[in-house]
Amino acid sequence: MAPLTGHRGWVYGLCTVRVSGRDLLASAGRDGAIRIWDPRDGRLVRTIDTGPRRGWTFALCQVRTGGRTLLAAGHGNGTVTVWHAEWAQEE
Repeated sequence: MAPLTGHRGWVYGLCTVRVSGRDLLASAGRDGAIRIWDPRDGRLVRTIDTGPRRGWTFALCQVRTGGRTLLAAGHGNGTVTVWHAEWAQEE
């Protein structure tokens, strides 16, 4: 197994996410970024910058709706954002 390195600080949230027919791993934490990894080889697939005003990301889960895969993230400022996992854009 390859270590998944790249976050600066603690990791608070992990979940699986299906992107382009592949099962990947999403991680989030203190550095304000959501990172999507290929768990087979440890490769970083994409990074979502959640922005400085949201604070740390404490919770993360996959949401399937309307044929799309989204990531819901709970932040330290009391908000929840929903991101399109494939395009790394806020929904």
